[in-house]
Amino acid sequence: MANLSARDCFTLPLGLKPEIHQAGLGEHGVRKKESFIRPKLWALHLYFWDGRLDIGGRAFEIHPRNIGLTPPATKLTWHHPLKPCRHYFVHFTFPDKLGKNPAIEVPAMYPLGIRFEQFHQPFGMLVKWSATNSLRAEIILWEMLWRLSDLIRPATPMLTIRPGPVETALGIIENELDQSLNAKSLAQRVALSYSQLNRLFKEHFSVSLAQYIVNERFKRADTLLRESNLPIKAIAEQLGLSDLQHFNKFIRSRTGLPPRAFREANMVGALQRP
Repeated sequence: MANLSARDCFTLPLGLKPEIHQAGLGEHGVRKKESFIRPKLWALHLYFWDGRLDIGGRAFEIHPRNIGLTPPATKLTWHHPLKPCRHYFVHFTFPDKLGKNPAIEVPAMYPLGIRFEQFHQPFGMLVKWSATNSLRAEIILWEMLWRLSDLIRPATPMLTIRPGPVETALGIIENELDQSLNAKSLAQRVALSYSQLNRLFKEHFSVSLAQYIVNERFKRADTLLRESNLPIKAIAEQLGLSDLQHFNKFIRSRTGLPPRAFREANMVGALQRP
């Protein structure tokens, strides 16, 4: 059994790439309580429900937007609210290799809050690629575990380099890209003037607040067009651009192609890669 540290963390050999055994979107809640022991498998879960998890008798509250790590050879008991409880999961091990590998602390349970999208989207891609490209999925998992370890190190740039209003604005942008985001109203929501928030974005990202929102919209559009089978109209709606003519113009201005042609070109390219 892996031992919890004083601050509710497990240590992982993150110098080694994890090996995925299974990943998916699980649904529980038919039973009020379920217990498991996985002799060799670590697991990472991204939760969308409220409940409780006991790890070797130690209780952790579960809430939507929590991410949690469970160890092998330990009794795990989930307490469900008797309704559909969905979560992303991935079971994994580390290769048995000799040599020194850094023992890195990763939290047993962590409330992601505004950082939720930084794990939600990669976890979804991990699940997708685990069925067809295990190496790609394992690299995503590896990066997520390192990112989780960064969350509990106070000296990391993720926690210290950006002022609070910027972090809050980033969370709003990530979570509300499917809405009509306005730079000036966003500034009001984080209790700064538009000029103050715009100056902070220029200092930290070298672009204006409005341009940052545009860039994030394109990043999400690029991912969805390349990696998903969603209809063009549905992708446009997820970016807050329900007007297809506007969406076509938005993609063409950045790629030189309309959305459908851009998707087809990149799908062909993906098939040619080894």
